[in-house]
Amino acid sequence: MSDQRKHARASMPKTVHVINQMTNEEFAQVVNLSESGLLLAGRMAMAVGDVFQLELVITELGFKAPIGVECVWAEPQKTNLIFGGFRIIDIAEKDLQQLRDLIQQTVVD
Repeated sequence: MSDQRKHARASMPKTVHVINQMTNEEFAQVVNLSESGLLLAGRMAMAVGDVFQLELVITELGFKAPIGVECVWAEPQKTNLIFGGFRIIDIAEKDLQQLRDLIQQTVVD
């Protein structure tokens, strides 16, 4: 399968909290992210087509950004984790610029 990413992925060096804004609960952990999407691992239900309003929080860096995302693929694991690829469908321009700055510091590909 060919890689169709348009933007570089980055693994965050600090803990990134992903909060579901509808429930105010931790949703998943960030495996990596780009300015257009995220790979998340969690135990919450996620399926292709699901739309979530999440908040990315990196306390150590003073970063907090609400984002709208759509699940483009989800794969349950034997460990009861679910890995899911999410496309960012809504983010404020100022938050997107901060996200780009963070990613440039930690690009993995």
